[in-house]
Amino acid sequence: MSATSDCVVHGPVVVSQIQAADCVLMVGGARGSAQVGYSAMALEKPVLAVACFGGSAAEAWTQFEPFYERLSTTRERVGSLREKWQPGNDEIVVNVLTELVRRKIFSRTHLATDAVPLLLNMALFAAWVWLFVAPPKPLQASFFALLAVSAFLGTALRGSLRVVVDPTAGPSRSELIAEFSAGLVLAFALALLYLAGSFTFTGDFNAISSNSTTVTVDYQRVAVAMGLLGIAGGWLLERVAENLTGWFGSRLPSADGP
Repeated sequence: MSATSDCVVHGPVVVSQIQAADCVLMVGGARGSAQVGYSAMALEKPVLAVACFGGSAAEAWTQFEPFYERLSTTRERVGSLREKWQPGNDEIVVNVLTELVRRKIFSRTHLATDAVPLLLNMALFAAWVWLFVAPPKPLQASFFALLAVSAFLGTALRGSLRVVVDPTAGPSRSELIAEFSAGLVLAFALALLYLAGSFTFTGDFNAISSNSTTVTVDYQRVAVAMGLLGIAGGWLLERVAENLTGWFGSRLPSADGP
């Protein structure tokens, strides 16, 4: 982090310092501090102006406020930095800077980066259609391949809707990997429940008729069910996890009792 209350701007020296910093904190300051703050914004570095101390930080607040309005967890508290300094504001400063850096709110989006989710969704959609129309044999394996693709589609839908609601709410790489993994496992758990229900009513896990004239219809019927389960597992992670926990918890023996 780079903090500034006032400084003498020395062109490339200051630019290199800003580029090396994770964020810039403006406290009071005069013309030099203002130049540092605006330079940091141009370099897509997060800037937090503590306006309660006046100076260039207070003047720059109006320029940076639209970025602060995109915050989620700290948006309601960042306004207190315009008022008289109070105990606990130091924690607010740290939390706001952390969220600004994590969500890269000052970064400008690039078309090449934004196109990656679209291309991924198109590839997943094409894979789902191929597995539905011309599945490879054995068909039971195609079921679970289609289930995996559906789970990834559900997770991709989850991420896309999150960006539609808040364009700056892009998750980190580790969060994406965790969500894709959780969606896949939850979708598999839903599929096992589906197969268990099929076995309960028919006494057989094979839901495809041996009649060659109906095998395609039977496969596509089960494939649609698997697809819906996969999308539900990826899209509704929390709700599916909660329901599965309740379902398994009510049927598995408790560790506290016999």
